[in-house]
Order: sequence, then structure tokens, then C-alpha cells
Amino acid sequence: SEIKENKTDTKPTHVKTKVNIGEEDGFVDITAQFVNTEEEVPEETVEETVVETVEEYTEEDLLNEVVESCISEMSLEDRVAGLFIVTPEALTGVDRAVKAGDGTKEALEKYPVGGLIYFKQNIQSKDQITEMLANTTAMSKYPIFLAVDEEGDSVARVADALKLDKIDSAASLGETGNADNAFEAYKQVGTYLMEYGFNLNFAPVADVLTNPDNDAIGKRS
Repeated sequence: SEIKENKTDTKPTHVKTKVNIGEEDGFVDITAQFVNTEEEVPEETVEETVVETVEEYTEEDLLNEVVESCISEMSLEDRVAGLFIVTPEALTGVDRAVKAGDGTKEALEKYPVGGLIYFKQNIQSKDQITEMLANTTAMSKYPIFLAVDEEGDSVARVADALKLDKIDSAASLGETGNADNAFEAYKQVGTYLMEYGFNLNFAPVADVLTNPDNDAIGKRS
């Protein structure tokens, strides 16, 4: 018999072949398997290199965490109170505050203000102001600012009360034209304020005297 093969491609396929058998013609299904002889090329494997970036943990990051930790635990009322810095007299209702006792503790529990600012009338001696500030810190529900105006020269609440050497005015320091003089002057102020327990000084004045006829705050600028 004569077999005619119909090839298509290298993939397995189903073909029909005509076979002559005597006088009768018929069709026989033949399944032909064809093997692709081409060598298979494995897929290329791409390895990804992951570079880990380690960010430096700074002191600022630490402080931000402390602040966020404190705020997250505060009620709305406490958060609002924390926006204010007031005098100890305004907080407690006394005429002149020279110590931090039960009145201060009760007031801070009710109104946990963000800070207290002290003036000459609140300062009697080194031991007295140091104890007063330490007790206030211990009584406060949250970290608290203990502030003062200690610019030097005519505005020096602590130096005036405790008879300390005062630094020159901002105008006098500026006239020297030497930034080191300003640095050393306020380093002196910062040192004794920290010793007594203050942690915020509303100084120096940020005004810059550009008009000689403007004497609104005198030598403080």
C-alpha cells in the first residue's frame, strides 16, 4: 500500500492518511508524535539585589518620640492647657508665690499648663528658687517649661534678685562687632539659670535696631 504522510510542524499533531486496500478505499486515523530536537534554553534567572538603607537615629528623632508619647496620653483639656505659660500667681491665685506646695500641686493637676514664668518677686535666694523649681517639676503631670526673662543689663530677674554679675545689654554686645562676646555672655547666663532649674529663657531680644530714632526698648535691641 502507499502511505502519504502530511507533516505540519514539530508539535504533536493529528493527521489522516489515505490507505488503498484492494478495491475499497478507507481512511485510518494515525496519531503521529514529533519531537522537537532543538535544545531547550532555560529561562534566565535574574537575581534582585536588595540594598538595605539604615537611617541614622538622631537626637531630634528621640525628642520627637518623647513629645508624641506625651501628647498621645493627654486629654483634649490637657493639650489646651499645655499651650499656655503663666505666672505661678495666675496658676495658684496667691498674691506672691515663693514656694511650690500643695496649692501648686492641686493647681497643676487641674490646669497642667505648658510652663510657668518667674519674676524677681518670686526669687528670694538660691536655695529657695532651686527648691521651688525642683518641686514644681516633680508635681507636674507632664514635662514643664520653667521660664524667666534674663536678657542682661536692665532686664535680669535672677541676677537682680540674687545680686549676680549682669551681662551687658544687647546693644553694647552688638557694638563690639564680635559674635564671640555675645556667645560668652549668654553662656554665662545659661549656666546659672540651668544651675537653679530654669529651662527656658526669653532672651535675647530678637529686635534689630535699624532706625536710630526708634528707642522703644532702648539698649535691649
